[in-house]
Parts: sequence; structure tokens; C-alpha cells
Amino acid sequence: MMKRTVSAAALVLAAVLAGTGTFSGCGVHAASETAASASVSETGTASSGSSAAQKAPADASASADSTKKASSVSADSTDTGTSSSVSAEASSGGTESGSAQIPNPWTETSSLEEAVEGSGVDFTPPIDAALSFYDGLTLQTYLYMDGTIEADYSNGSDTLTIRKSTDTEGQTLSGDYSEYSSTWEYSMKGLPVTCRGDGTRINEATFSVDSYHYAVSCDAGEEGKGITEESLTSLLMGMS
Repeated sequence: MMKRTVSAAALVLAAVLAGTGTFSGCGVHAASETAASASVSETGTASSGSSAAQKAPADASASADSTKKASSVSADSTDTGTSSSVSAEASSGGTESGSAQIPNPWTETSSLEEAVEGSGVDFTPPIDAALSFYDGLTLQTYLYMDGTIEADYSNGSDTLTIRKSTDTEGQTLSGDYSEYSSTWEYSMKGLPVTCRGDGTRINEATFSVDSYHYAVSCDAGEEGKGITEESLTSLLMGMS
């Protein structure tokens, strides 16, 4: 009988502490008197009931806090995922933008007249006799862009490229950035010509006449092949 009375008092106290009970009415007074009686008869048991009642709302509050924090973490995770997605899309966009290629400025043609008109540069190709330093060397194509014209020759194993320009000169005009063991200059009938190669055979030759700049490349990058100064002189004297 004593145990049942103590349990009822504990429940009433827990309800009051949790804010679900009322302080008016006989129920609360009766419960208070019963609780007091229980305290006189068995202090230890009543104290235990009171501790349990105090612990109950604290546990409920902790549970609510845990639920709230879990929801917050979940929301943060969602936000982080969204941010990562946006970042990835931005990165992907940058990659696509970075992959854009610069248009080729050269136009290819088999017509010398078109190449001269398109480039705005007068050009007379070398005569066939001036190409005799390579067996079977023949014209393959012309290339041009504003201010520059190019003539390409080949015999299947050797190549010759001649460029003439009004606004570009030297190595920039030849486009040959290979490294050679020797760079030297020789005079072609009083005209200084800069050469690169092995010191005897020329892979690249550049020079200027009045407002025009010339670049001749023979087997570019293949040091030891190229042509001699004598062959280069014959080539250049047969063109303009």
C-alpha cells in the first residue's frame, strides 16, 4: 500500500515540474498531503521518487536538443553537398572554356594569284633550276594570311619552306624553334644572311631586303641535312 502512494506522489510532482499539472484543485493538495505522509513514513523512498521526477524533464530536454542538433547537421550536410555541386559545375565550366582553340590564321591554296592577293605580299617563287639541290623537289601548296605568304616544297623525304612577310621577321617568321649547334652569318652578294644549322649545312636562313623579310627552312629540326650556302644563294637569286 505504501509503495502505490509514493508512486502517485512522484507522478504528480513530475507533472508539475514538467509544466503539465496545475496548482489549484483538490487533486494537487491531496497529492501534496499524501507525499508529505510518504516522506514522514519513508523518507528514503520519497526522496528517490523526487529525484526520478526531476530527472525525467531533464532527459526529455536532452532528447529534444539531440533531435534539433541532428536536424541541423543534416541541413548543413545538404548545404555542403549543394555547394560542392555548384563548385564542381563552375570548375567544369572553366574547363570547357579553357579548351577553346585559337582559329588557324593560315589559308591554303594551290593558286599563287590567290595567295598574293590574300596576303597583300608580292611573291615570285624560285625557278626550277634553283631547286636542284634536292632531287624531285616540287611545289606542294601555298599558304597565306594578312601580311605573310608561304610556299611549301617536298620530294617525299626532304622539305623546303619559304616565307615572305611585311610585318614579321627572323625566327618568328620561320616558325622554327628547334635548337641547333651553330648560328652564323654570311654575306650573299653584300646582303647579310643569318643561318642556323651545324655550321656547314643550313636548316634556317633569315634576311631582310628593303621592307620585306624572308625566312627559308630546309628540313627543319634535322641538323646535318639542310643546304649549303652556295645552294641557298642560287635559291634566293632565283626568286623575289
